[in-house]
Amino acid sequence: MGETYLGELEPAMVVPLLARASEKFSSYHYFPQIGSTNDAAKELARGSAGEIAVVVADCQTQGRGRSGRRWISEPGRGLWVSLLIRPNLSHWQAGVLSLGAAVAVAKALRLHCGQGQVALKWPNDVVAYQRKLAGILVEGGGATQVNWAVVGIGINTGRFPELKETIGRQVTSVEEIAGKPVSRAELLADLVAAFADVYALIKAAPTQVLTEFSSQCETMGQQIMWREVHGAEEITNRGLAVGLDDTGALLVQTVGDQRIRPLRASEVALVRPERD
Repeated sequence: MGETYLGELEPAMVVPLLARASEKFSSYHYFPQIGSTNDAAKELARGSAGEIAVVVADCQTQGRGRSGRRWISEPGRGLWVSLLIRPNLSHWQAGVLSLGAAVAVAKALRLHCGQGQVALKWPNDVVAYQRKLAGILVEGGGATQVNWAVVGIGINTGRFPELKETIGRQVTSVEEIAGKPVSRAELLADLVAAFADVYALIKAAPTQVLTEFSSQCETMGQQIMWREVHGAEEITNRGLAVGLDDTGALLVQTVGDQRIRPLRASEVALVRPERD
């Protein structure tokens, strides 16, 4: 299957697509294989690269997601991309970046998967039929504000049934949802265009981004559970997801005391109804 995709991410094919997709696109950096696109984008951040700089690899050997988890990034099976931006946002606004990136990814994916299939899961997943389609990892730098940020995005594009047991959770791909192979070059151009639009909103009207995320998020209005560590003890909590605060934290109404509290870095799971 991988042979179908050889060469489609080469600069000669992609740069014209990106230039047409967004006037804010600044540069494109392609690697057949790399440790991590996020790490490469961080190196660009330390130099003079402008925003939106795009780093893409056909294969990552050290791809990672949230909490340091390994992100399997095999050749020809996905779009592994990092976007360098220089937002100069306050740290409390930075939480909106990840949610805004998810909105952009979902917008691009709907062009290839259909309007009714793609949804969001707080805090950083894009899903279809409750199976993971894409994930996002935002890393940034700056003492008093976010001077630069790298938005890492991993999208499963090709089928990989042999990896599903290895990954250990429900996953899907653009090809699986669309029922046909997709052009990663065209998907990348759609992604950059969508991100440029959402990025402008993040800086000008972050509450609008939060509203868009909330309206597309399957977590909202659902009973969820999450784990917290208190000393040497790990506690599982349950509650109702009721909204987002202005930093992008998930607001939950906890079971028992019914108080509303924000979750900022937790991984949540939907509570499935018990079967008779």
